[in-house]
Amino acid sequence: MNILVFVMVCVSICLLLGVNSKDLQTLLRWQRKPTLKQKIKAADSHNQGFVALQLAEIRQILAIYNLPGGIWLVYAVAVGLSLVGLGLSNLMDNPFVAPVLMIVLFLFPFAAIKGFWLYKEKNVTKTLESSLTAITGTYLRSDAGIIAAISENISYLPNPLQQVFRHFLNQVTYIDSSVTDALEAMKLTVHNRIFHQWVDVLIQAESNHTLKKNLSKILDKFRLNRDAQAEVAGIIADAQNSYLMIWVLSLFAPLIFYFTSKDWWNLLVEHPIGKMLTALYLVGIFVSMCIAYMAHQQSIVEGE
Repeated sequence: MNILVFVMVCVSICLLLGVNSKDLQTLLRWQRKPTLKQKIKAADSHNQGFVALQLAEIRQILAIYNLPGGIWLVYAVAVGLSLVGLGLSNLMDNPFVAPVLMIVLFLFPFAAIKGFWLYKEKNVTKTLESSLTAITGTYLRSDAGIIAAISENISYLPNPLQQVFRHFLNQVTYIDSSVTDALEAMKLTVHNRIFHQWVDVLIQAESNHTLKKNLSKILDKFRLNRDAQAEVAGIIADAQNSYLMIWVLSLFAPLIFYFTSKDWWNLLVEHPIGKMLTALYLVGIFVSMCIAYMAHQQSIVEGE
């Protein structure tokens, strides 16, 4: 148990210092000097690992709410909750449950922030077409760049989409003048495939103004997908509600043994095999929750 606590503390320190797996690989084994092609590939945001991409999204969300240093507080809360999980496993006298609770509670603050934003983002997808149409219209009518087009329409955009574009303006004005980097950062907080295509075309149009006309073609996809999205949205909502009900029932299912069969309950809480089965049962529940979470995010990306 002490070894497990030591490992969790080491991982937490690495996260707080911003150390990633590539840094550890560099320290643990000798590597040749990377080539220019490898450096470009490593710098490409599309080649980031899953964990790095999720952390980048959370940092971007916190920055939108003017909390750029809030990631440190999230790390601290995550470490504190993991220690709470260790304490709960000690109260349950089940060492097999300890790593499960520690990992789940450690990830909870990150999932809570991402889940809150996905909930807010449902309003984004509903108003995305009209907002992008207004910005694109201004961008095509004038010779000014995208910064001027967004500035002209920013006050008419609904929240939280207004916060996303306002953060874009603040970033290019006060932090980094690179419009391309700021546009790429916006893609982390708006999980919509058509929006991502709009941003990609916009980045190309900034360097080649003849490509501006392609923005209107991207916006036409909203109208083409609207009817299909309305049908799919109802099916997905029913599936999500059914899963949530089943997940809650599954989480509290072991308590049935407490009221119906004391022998089976004692086996679960006292016998080593029962404790191991309890840990595996919790692993299955939380893994299914992660799969459902990823499916929900993917449905938003597809434009639900």
